[in-house]
Amino acid sequence: MKRGFSAIELLVVSGLMVLIITVSLPLLASYQKTTKLRNEARVLATNLRLAQQKAITEQIIYKILFPDTTSYQIVNNGTGDVFKTIEMETEVTLNEITGFTDDSIRFTATGAVVEAGSVKLINTKEEISIIEIKPSGYVDINE
Repeated sequence: MKRGFSAIELLVVSGLMVLIITVSLPLLASYQKTTKLRNEARVLATNLRLAQQKAITEQIIYKILFPDTTSYQIVNNGTGDVFKTIEMETEVTLNEITGFTDDSIRFTATGAVVEAGSVKLINTKEEISIIEIKPSGYVDINE
């Protein structure tokens, strides 16, 4: 009785594994870009809620400021002090800000926003996530 595998059997199995890996790598890279976009949208929503909580807790206006398309800051509107700076993933950028003066979202001491609007994030696959900020301060993610 013969035990083990022949060289041909090993080559066929190895070839199939290489083929499967070759086909699946681009799919995995595509999936990662989508995942990074969704993650950045959730992180932005979390930081919007953090700015809202800071405004309520300290009873002063806090704002999210977008100085460029790859980062944003949580800023004390009264003093101008930067509480936190967030750099987004390299494959995700700010696409459009709608409804906000000076590209900043300002939360009042009641947790509401001065102006309602939305922020669009885009990835390198041209997929978009929209974060909507309602007048009450409610933050909603549309993926």
